[in-house]
Amino acid sequence: MAREAKLSRTLDGHTRAVLCCHAPLSHPDLLATSAQDGTVSLYDLRNKENVQRYECFGGEAVSSVCFTPARSDIFYASAGASVYCIDTRLGSVSEATMKFDYNNDEINQVALNQKASYLAAADDSGEIKVIDLENRKLQKTLRGVHTNICSTVQFHPHRPWELISGGLDSKIVKWDFNKGRPMKVFDEGIGAVQPGVSGQFCNPPFVHVLAAPECKVAGKGGKVLAVARGNGAVEICDLALEKCHELRLCGAIANNDGQDKGSKGKTIQQEAVDGAQEAVEGRHLSAASSVTFARFEESRSFVISGSNDKGIKMWDWCKESDTVSVERSSRNTFCGQLLLNVRHKRKVNWICTAARSSENVFVADTSKRLSVYTFL
Repeated sequence: MAREAKLSRTLDGHTRAVLCCHAPLSHPDLLATSAQDGTVSLYDLRNKENVQRYECFGGEAVSSVCFTPARSDIFYASAGASVYCIDTRLGSVSEATMKFDYNNDEINQVALNQKASYLAAADDSGEIKVIDLENRKLQKTLRGVHTNICSTVQFHPHRPWELISGGLDSKIVKWDFNKGRPMKVFDEGIGAVQPGVSGQFCNPPFVHVLAAPECKVAGKGGKVLAVARGNGAVEICDLALEKCHELRLCGAIANNDGQDKGSKGKTIQQEAVDGAQEAVEGRHLSAASSVTFARFEESRSFVISGSNDKGIKMWDWCKESDTVSVERSSRNTFCGQLLLNVRHKRKVNWICTAARSSENVFVADTSKRLSVYTFL
């Protein structure tokens, strides 16, 4: 099936670079963005003029934002070393509904479990603070494993006392946050830098972003984790952290006839695979800065990644005719179908998606505007 991407429009609402974006599962027409200007903007995608702005973050860059899984009126955001809870029913408030100051260093990402009873905040010290939201107290501090910045964290979608973190020490760590101890460490930091795509030799496999399926998915699609690494690789790991497989190109990219290079409402010319080496690797030419599971496909088998190389890729990672099972493969590569390879205009900071038939992919980059794409 042919695939194409269209840049539908851009959204204004910030004065500096947009760092993060998130759409609530329960309301695909809403979208929140956070930025270096110390604000969060809330958009109703059905109404181009409807922008609600929140400035209650002490003027610090808002590094991460996420809605609660079952509600669209509550979101959490991080700025500096603090976590803020905002109730959008109160309008553009001057003070947060709740504020937590348990972290000792700048927070890189906040994540919620599926019941929104716990929040995890990963910070520059390498620690993860787990907050009990129901009782408004610190549940546990997870430390002693990451030896560098902890850049990303996700709760295990099927095990209520487990979460997974990643850092700039190239480690992925599975934790029991009830007991406060690590269960498994997957470390690619030693001997993992390999020559590959041009420019990759000096880029270590830092873990920039982890992504887990945000809703229940049947079969193997609900038992994996996507990883965006500093060497440009996008990986699929099983949640037991027994194996991580880099996605490699094994199917043809969908090409469009359109020649437009990003003007609004036009089809973007899909970038051809350039040279034999990239055809083999299929990875980004620079650090992969974001990865997410697409919400707009019934199969939930699409993974979208963005990079400092200004590229956006969409993979079908578990297409049966082209792949080897995550559980059964003994290789460290994983053959998937690269569906789209899109040229964006700037380095990508974050990507999120929504369960919509159009305007379903949102890209935060180094500009002050959010790009809204339609992936077909």
